[in-house]
Amino acid sequence: MSPPADAARAELAELAAASARGDERAFAVLTERLTLPMRAVILRRAGGGDPDDLLQVSRIALWKALTGGQYDPAKSSIITYSYAITLRTCLQDARGRSRRTAAEGRMGEERRALGEAGLDPADVAGVGELLEAVRGALDGEAGGPDGRCDAGLDEGERWILRSSAQGRSDRDLASAMGVAVSTLNVRKKTALAKLRRWLSQRGFRGPGEAGEESERPAEGGKERVSTVREPTR
Repeated sequence: MSPPADAARAELAELAAASARGDERAFAVLTERLTLPMRAVILRRAGGGDPDDLLQVSRIALWKALTGGQYDPAKSSIITYSYAITLRTCLQDARGRSRRTAAEGRMGEERRALGEAGLDPADVAGVGELLEAVRGALDGEAGGPDGRCDAGLDEGERWILRSSAQGRSDRDLASAMGVAVSTLNVRKKTALAKLRRWLSQRGFRGPGEAGEESERPAEGGKERVSTVREPTR
């Protein structure tokens, strides 16, 4: 290694040591020197994340690691350590994006299942509880006798509703099950009716469904009927 390179590494090591002691000016100089290599890692690994945001998060993580005594100069140079910090930041961001994408996709499936059952989340009180109830019904949670969930849906019916919510056509589902489309439609309607009835029993009612509670007649003799009841707790 050339003398200039040795001098540059020694200077970075000194800046890292000063940063570890809480010297913010030294850290500002250090991160300025490391910006280009850290950004290069981000551009190779960003996976959709904003490079400037990831660089800032990486700098904060590096500061915390240095001041927290996590960096050992005997094990790696500060350059290598900053690479590792930046790469970890990119991987964590990618995993977070993947989880959010999966959650958003699952939420979309549940909302489509509600639409098929004639229930609009925007018109029903307790949206979070409603979606949680649908999730439990489609996953078969809170199972009862014969492997049935509280909604009375068997595994085949749950599969039909989940697949339909994912956008698969009735013809595709019928082909996968080896039955006629008309047979598939009957099973699908039966499953939707079970889901709608079960949700209604738990207090979730869609537009146009009469609630179990009616208010006293208002002035003028007109009766006001609550079409949506708060979900049971």
